[in-house]
Amino acid sequence: MKKIIYIFILVFLVFGCSSNTKNDDHDQLQKQIDESQKEIEPKQQLDLETVKEDTVTSDDQNQQNQKLKSCKLSGGELVDDGWAGKDTGSNYCNQCRCMKGALACTKMACLDNDSSVKTSTKNNSKEDYLKSESEDERRKKDEEESKRAEQERKEEERKKDEVERKRDEEQRKKDQSNQNNSKDKKEAKPKPYYEDNCMFKPEIILKVYGDVEDHKIDSVQKAIDELDIIASGIKVPVYILLWEVEGEKGLDKKSAEILKDFIISKFFPNPSADDGMVKHVTEDIINKVQRETITADYYPESCAAAMFIAATNVLDFKNYLGKIVFHEFHHVWDSSFYANSPRGDRENPAWMNEGMAEYDGLIKSMALNWTNQNYFNTEISNIKSKLISNPSYIDIDKDIFSFCDTCPLSSIERGIVVVDYIMNNYVETDFDTFANKYYSDLNKFGWEKALSNAVGDYAVFKNSFKQYVLK
Repeated sequence: MKKIIYIFILVFLVFGCSSNTKNDDHDQLQKQIDESQKEIEPKQQLDLETVKEDTVTSDDQNQQNQKLKSCKLSGGELVDDGWAGKDTGSNYCNQCRCMKGALACTKMACLDNDSSVKTSTKNNSKEDYLKSESEDERRKKDEEESKRAEQERKEEERKKDEVERKRDEEQRKKDQSNQNNSKDKKEAKPKPYYEDNCMFKPEIILKVYGDVEDHKIDSVQKAIDELDIIASGIKVPVYILLWEVEGEKGLDKKSAEILKDFIISKFFPNPSADDGMVKHVTEDIINKVQRETITADYYPESCAAAMFIAATNVLDFKNYLGKIVFHEFHHVWDSSFYANSPRGDRENPAWMNEGMAEYDGLIKSMALNWTNQNYFNTEISNIKSKLISNPSYIDIDKDIFSFCDTCPLSSIERGIVVVDYIMNNYVETDFDTFANKYYSDLNKFGWEKALSNAVGDYAVFKNSFKQYVLK
């Protein structure tokens, strides 16, 4: 056994010596072998004793002994049993081996130059550490700078928002102050009369007086069935008062008084509310129904509207009275714009007022097959011929606000030709849409602005209409 150990040590030392400097001589090597032998012999005895103990210890003890067999290098590092390699620390240049807790090394003197290499390695490691530390610090610094910049940006935005908020608040206070100061200068816009004074729901109610023929009542009722008062925007009930007359006469005074008493109670449920208005409307109704066979009224300060229709025997086509109902209902409808906006401008050229109502009545009658396009075209053609025969009436400014009952052409005749010309040359929507826009503009801006919004320059339009009639 000792021979085997001597041979192993000799091989180990030869290997170690071969890896070191060539300046070592044979005497020095022999001296190292002798010294190593002295150190190993007691270790051998210890190892034998350890082996004996291992045979009787438990598995846990074996694990503990394994830890005891490790070796500590000169630089302080621990290596496992069986490890071979160069030592560290001040003995870095010698070849060593760990054998069961004993570290055996060659005994060469380690030069300072080699030590400087080790030192350089340590320095490099330190530089790497410092570099790594510097990068971490720089990264942290960049993050902090980014956070600080973001905080500054948010603070700037907050300050900007605060400035804008204060400016808006100051402007609001200024506007409020101006409004308060102007209350004494401007009269507040009154609410529509019906909102505070009327209790009746909007509906169409037919009242028949006298012996009216059944087919005439039926004609009126068919028109009523086609009307949608809710969709129209009218907020009060509409009464249709129908009576039989001969020819084109109005009512006698007695009948006019009966009609007046009924409708005044619907117009003004509380007559004392405005005695002046009640008196005016009373006189107006009595005079109208005695003078005219057909008319309609809706006063802004009233709780109802009325359509007075004399059931004459003059019937141009089937359900002609239905066309009249459509015509008069249009008048109630256009008056509702004024009633809903009491401070609006109600002034409207007579030919436009009557022409819009007549056009509405005719197109609704044609839609229900009560008449046809041929009838409509014939009417337009006949009226154009009358205008050519009376050229002064081609000028639409002539008798502009007069119904002109005694004129060669009534406002209805002139109006239907003008409105038909407008619809065919200036309007791209349906009639109801156009009418709604016109009456809204009428009560906001007056008739000239309302008409110009539809046809453009009024003077150019007048000349264009003249050329159309004379063509």
